[in-house]
Amino acid sequence: MGEYDIEKIEKKKGRRKILSLFGGFLGLAVGLGGAYVVTIALKLPFLYPGYVYEIGVLVAIIAGVAAGVYPEQSGKTGSC
Repeated sequence: MGEYDIEKIEKKKGRRKILSLFGGFLGLAVGLGGAYVVTIALKLPFLYPGYVYEIGVLVAIIAGVAAGVYPEQSGKTGSC
């Protein structure tokens, strides 16, 4: 492996992290937005526990790690 190959791999890892983080925040926003719309439609108070954010970020981190580790272990390069 040359230096150029290592740089390409590092760029792919960076893209996966950014994609995972973006997906996590997007999922959190869509989930909370959907819950807000439903509570308004049903005329209920919009209440949510604080751990909802933590679960959303944790799921995004796990998905990002899995997307980064699995291709490396199987010897394949990702399309990212």
